[in-house]
Amino acid sequence: MSFRRPSCQGETLEAFYGTLAASTESSEMGKAMLQLLPELEKVFAFRDAWGLTSLYHLWLLAADDWSSRWLVSVIANRPGYWHVGYRMPEAAQPWPDAIVTGRATSMAAAIEMIRIGMIRSGGW
Repeated sequence: MSFRRPSCQGETLEAFYGTLAASTESSEMGKAMLQLLPELEKVFAFRDAWGLTSLYHLWLLAADDWSSRWLVSVIANRPGYWHVGYRMPEAAQPWPDAIVTGRATSMAAAIEMIRIGMIRSGGW
């Protein structure tokens, strides 16, 4: 099982966020996401997942298909500060396309929120 970028996006997640980390305007965001990637690889050790990047967000998908609905989203403002969200399953939604979001101020909290989002989204 593995965690990787969808086939439609050429460079690796490490290369994408490494470029951000080296930039002047997005350095902190890139560094925070680079810290998160090895932990996500551990989370996805027993299941396949794809990390689509768009507008600096990491959109977690259950299939290698950029047009599939993202299930969990992650974005970092700076090291130690992540926003995590997940799509609620249709049967649990109080309105169409309902999303649960929150913020984490530690790596452990971000990973736990991502795990919860994976379970509650119903995608894995």
